[in-house]
Amino acid sequence: MIARLWTTCIDPALAAEYDAFAARYSRPMFAALPGCLAAFFLGAGGEMRSVLSLWADEASIEALDTSALYRDTVTRFQATGVLREPQTVELFEVTGGTMRAGLEDELLGYLTTRSTGANISRSEDRPGHDE
Repeated sequence: MIARLWTTCIDPALAAEYDAFAARYSRPMFAALPGCLAAFFLGAGGEMRSVLSLWADEASIEALDTSALYRDTVTRFQATGVLREPQTVELFEVTGGTMRAGLEDELLGYLTTRSTGANISRSEDRPGHDE
């Protein structure tokens, strides 16, 4: 499993636009991309935002370069004028971790209530996910 951390600056005056775009376009995009296991949208207020996505393998991340859905979403996001430099991408091999029993339901509830887009569904409910 590979963790991909994308970090950007935004114009703080346009934070609501960033959140709206992420809910309407980015979250559904990540849900539709083959090999994407999860995506978490992170923000500490101010001008910094990050997306931590978890991927089945490096090949799934490399496929972003040829994904029309990904390229279209990136182009549309850049055209909003919300994003600022610097933008960085870091990849990490997931080498271990822990997850509290029952966290899946709690996490899904949190993501569903925080999203202004479509409801988040369990991976086994999405087509093409047999985990």
